[in-house]
Amino acid sequence: MTAPRMDVAAKLRRIAPFVAVALLGAIVTLLGGPVDGGEFAIGCGLGALAGALVVLLPWHRLPSWAGIAPALVFLAAVAFLRDAAGGPLTGLGGLVLLPVLWFALYGTRRQLAVVIPAIGLTFLLPIVLVGGPEYPGSQWRAVVLYVALAALVGENVLRIITRMRAQADEARRREVEIARVADVARRLSTGEGTRRDVCAAACEIGDAAWAVLWEPDGAGRLALTASAGVEVAPLVVDPARERAAVLTAFRTAGPIFVEDASAADGLNPRLHEQLPGQGSILFQPVLRRGEPAGVLVVSWHGTVDVEESRVRVLVGLLAAEAAIAIQRADLMTRLEELADTDELTGLPNRRGWNRELEIALSTAQRRRSPLCIALIDVDRFKIVNDAHGHLAGDRLLKEAAAAWRSTLRPADILARPGGDEFTLILPDCDIDRARTVLERLRQATPRENTCSIGVAQWDGGEASQELIARADEALYGAKEGGRDQVVSA
Repeated sequence: MTAPRMDVAAKLRRIAPFVAVALLGAIVTLLGGPVDGGEFAIGCGLGALAGALVVLLPWHRLPSWAGIAPALVFLAAVAFLRDAAGGPLTGLGGLVLLPVLWFALYGTRRQLAVVIPAIGLTFLLPIVLVGGPEYPGSQWRAVVLYVALAALVGENVLRIITRMRAQADEARRREVEIARVADVARRLSTGEGTRRDVCAAACEIGDAAWAVLWEPDGAGRLALTASAGVEVAPLVVDPARERAAVLTAFRTAGPIFVEDASAADGLNPRLHEQLPGQGSILFQPVLRRGEPAGVLVVSWHGTVDVEESRVRVLVGLLAAEAAIAIQRADLMTRLEELADTDELTGLPNRRGWNRELEIALSTAQRRRSPLCIALIDVDRFKIVNDAHGHLAGDRLLKEAAAAWRSTLRPADILARPGGDEFTLILPDCDIDRARTVLERLRQATPRENTCSIGVAQWDGGEASQELIARADEALYGAKEGGRDQVVSA
């Protein structure tokens, strides 16, 4: 009778009910009438030995077949107790069912298959070896019934216990999976999680090979934004130029399951080359308020039963978490843009300017490249406001920002810290080139208005505030010198 690895106390708790029934059998034997003391002692000793073997031996280190030994010892004990009390009429035969129940609860079907024939021998051997009036030949009917009863009880109890263990294991597995989903949800809601966490959770919970997340890129296409289990270069799929299952899942807001990608027709060859799938693939739409916000694609090494509720429910939950991640990322991006952007012109505000300047200085220092900054003021802006109103002044600032931006390179950063003051970062640009750029910018000022500009080149070591102060001094010189000009520090 084997037991999993556990301490002695745990083994004692497990075997206690069986010991209690065996002791009851011994007591009944004594109370039932005269007994053979020698055989009774042997029976009790064998029963105690069987219990000691179960409790004391390290069964986790022994082969499973060794677990049958205590059961055989116990059956021998039952045989001696029956004989000590006078034979088959003592009613002790029911004790042979204890090993059957033990193996049904804690053993294996192979162990049960051995102990049931041993029960038959427990009843049959006395008939063959002793015979006579104590063990008449007619007792063979009892042998058949006990063996049949043991097989029936053992098999059905084992089946029930096996099913219960499987259900318990499934419940524990689902608990772990739900906990994993809940952990992803928590981290996403607190800002600690990422889109990649959703993909990684899909791989872990669904036992998948890889997972990727597709999202709209704002130009009518789907772009791959996160992945786990596979390294992928940036990918974009355009519905105007190609067909793909991920596009269909996004358009219809319905899941698509490909049982065997290696044998399926109609998969996009370009995507299939980048995202190789030899087994099943599930395209699960990510819905936000009922509208598609992306597609979570999960791929397995082999074929799976996607209709199995565990896979379907968990991937659906993860898709819902992906929707949360997308929504939260969009909101955070929007909030960051609002925090760093001037509402009137759409340019970086003072906060954005300070951040961009520190980044630009760090990049210039690392690359050892030149960098210039400029401060720009619209000349006589107060007169425009006073004469034509604040709406006209706002319109002038918007038009000036758009006109100036059109004269600059994509890498140049124009900002509006406030009022009629603008700032400009010119990376990879020395003072001579900067003056050329700024003269072009000055001439682009709209509606016959003018501007004054002060420019300074970073010396490679000064703090940002010192650089700004030099550019501000140059701007002051431009205004004092008659405005509508560029002055360098």
